[in-house]
Amino acid sequence: MHKLNQALLYKANKMGWWYNIYEDGSIEIGKHSPAGEDFFFNIAGKDITTEVQEYYEDFDPDEHAKMWVENMETVKGVPRSIRTLINDADAIDKMLYELANALRETEANFMNNNFTNFDFAQKIDGLCDDDFYEVMAELGKMNKCNGIDDFVEWLKKCLHEIEDKEAE
Repeated sequence: MHKLNQALLYKANKMGWWYNIYEDGSIEIGKHSPAGEDFFFNIAGKDITTEVQEYYEDFDPDEHAKMWVENMETVKGVPRSIRTLINDADAIDKMLYELANALRETEANFMNNNFTNFDFAQKIDGLCDDDFYEVMAELGKMNKCNGIDDFVEWLKKCLHEIEDKEAE
């Protein structure tokens, strides 16, 4: 799998979305809605960011709520409140909006900063509260680093400065 796709799916996963990748390359992406719906959708997996954006743009909260209202008596686990279903459909729309925007930002950061060592990014992200790509983007804007090697050097410099201040 291309490193960009790994970064995009990693970001989605950090936001609480799960995914399944199938043999044909298609991807199923899902997340539980606030009302407990196991919401998921499928994309071809060729251009994740664009495909998620298109799914968001095509998603109609009214149609989604209507589908569940029509099936609330026949499908087990569907809330019996129409208001709950409408609010949940609106929440799913917001979840999709946030996912589409986060993937677009992640892709832009990935492309603009030429991040090629995704495994290192995952290790850094596991050690920090901040998202690796957001940190790299900010450092790039400040002309502090331009890629992974500069980032490592910058981290070393920061650690030395902290050690020097502690020694004083």
